[in-house]
Amino acid sequence: MTKASFSSIVVNMDQKVLLNVLDRLEGTKTIVWDRYLMSLINSIISYQTLKEHQVVSHMKIDSLIQTEGQVVFRTDHILYIVPPTVAATEELIKSHLERVHTKDQRRHRVYFVPEVNFAHRDRLSKALPWMANNIYDLPLRWFPTDHPDFASLNLMSVAPVMLMYEDWNELYKCAKAIRQIETSMGVLPRIVYKGYWAQQVIKSVERLRKSEPDTTSQNIQSVDEIVLIDRWLDPVTPLVMQQTFSGALDEIYGIDVLQSVKFDTATFYDEKKIPKELKDRPQFDHHLNDDIYGDLCDVVHHDVPSKIQMFLREQMEEEQKYRSLESIAKIRECVNAVAEVVKRKETISGHLRVLELIHHELSLHHRSMYRLCELDILDNKYGDKPIPHIENLLIDGDSLPSALRLIALQSQMTNGLKISTLQHYRRLVTQSFGLESLSWFIRLQIAGLIRCNDKSDKIVSPYKPIDFERLKKKFKLFVDDPSTDPMAKHYVGYVPLLTRILQEGDSNGYREWSALEPASEQAAKPKPANAPKSRLLFIIGGTTRAEMGIIRENFDFKQCCTSATITGDTLIAAFK
Repeated sequence: MTKASFSSIVVNMDQKVLLNVLDRLEGTKTIVWDRYLMSLINSIISYQTLKEHQVVSHMKIDSLIQTEGQVVFRTDHILYIVPPTVAATEELIKSHLERVHTKDQRRHRVYFVPEVNFAHRDRLSKALPWMANNIYDLPLRWFPTDHPDFASLNLMSVAPVMLMYEDWNELYKCAKAIRQIETSMGVLPRIVYKGYWAQQVIKSVERLRKSEPDTTSQNIQSVDEIVLIDRWLDPVTPLVMQQTFSGALDEIYGIDVLQSVKFDTATFYDEKKIPKELKDRPQFDHHLNDDIYGDLCDVVHHDVPSKIQMFLREQMEEEQKYRSLESIAKIRECVNAVAEVVKRKETISGHLRVLELIHHELSLHHRSMYRLCELDILDNKYGDKPIPHIENLLIDGDSLPSALRLIALQSQMTNGLKISTLQHYRRLVTQSFGLESLSWFIRLQIAGLIRCNDKSDKIVSPYKPIDFERLKKKFKLFVDDPSTDPMAKHYVGYVPLLTRILQEGDSNGYREWSALEPASEQAAKPKPANAPKSRLLFIIGGTTRAEMGIIRENFDFKQCCTSATITGDTLIAAFK
């Protein structure tokens, strides 16, 4: 029997939550969706499944309910599924709930994903007293990723909110998510943790364990330990360009929450042989939820051609086997298998085309120059002095995000820039992009991504910066020959600090990490001292897809979680 992936387990858990809500309401339903939540929930359930549970109509929250025709008015229940944000709550009140007739009020229910806080409940109750008893939580927290062993909260706000405002609510969301996993295991695991954010999450988990009742349902297989680690122990790695197939794809095109990549139709098909169903669509979604992608995603993109050649050889052998069939009876038996072979061949061709586009993009002048500059920074060629390529990017006004990412990387690699270099970069940003962009630069300084190597600059991060010069030697983060270290190939010679910290913890059973023990009556039955322990990993603050590959190939975690999948660009953009 094939072991279910963690992503599929999460999907099943989320489906149960959503379908239980629908099945408790007898009769037909209309769902009014927040646009972003609609995309998220599309990753866990299909419209056909919703239809089977009497959902007969869908609409977006920013559409007036009267425009949807009589089908809405004929449904027995109208459900609003929204996030706990001020914008969503106000849109809900103005576009929908204020327009509901008194006789229809009992049909309307609001579900906040993953839960409603006091402010939004109070706003709705005061604006519309009849809604006070029709406001509910819909605890959908975990969502699948394109890596089958990883699930994500899709919570991009952890790093900017914590580093800029120290708003503990983001870490509380992480604690609630851990608690949801715990209660889905049936028993409470021990939690080992490292990092300041992890420490704060554990405090919330401890309080939740005491205040919330435990459930006995077991949707997720139990583990002996949860390993909790803080992204900000390693702010460097997301700034380095990923070199794996999935990492490069995410860096260049972006992989969305539906595990798909959007391509221009004419570009992808080279303006010829466009499939009939795509001829009228300028863009289309290339989905990554197939077995071929699972085998390719963690391979360094330069090594993907040899992997695809292997798949094509297997494909040719399979096709030859079916061509040699002589009897009609045998051909009939293999009809379904032949269809699968054809489908697999199309999938391989699709990924080969994606690889061609990646290599074309990486060969472009601005990308190749960016990579050369990045390598110079990793080699410490310029130290803390101004780098010509960064100066050119700023003077030409081409790409501020790329320039800021390189400045942040240089700053981290050198334990801070000297004040004259910092002021020079800041002046160029202001001259080329204006004062609004200077505020972006300053936010990155407050976050500690860009910093000065002494106390002469008045903008100081509240977090103690890492000493990368010392850590790179202690953990041997740079490897001359990547083939000698299985953790070095995903960044072609650089080993992420986060994974080295995990490796150190794993080597001694995380004995030197802090720990939260479960109450004896809630804990799993203890194992012998020398027995291997099953573990779940949770990275607070996000992880890159290349790091996912390193973790999947080099560690024996039963399940892996992250607050978000990130790249250097999305990390920098989060502070804008």
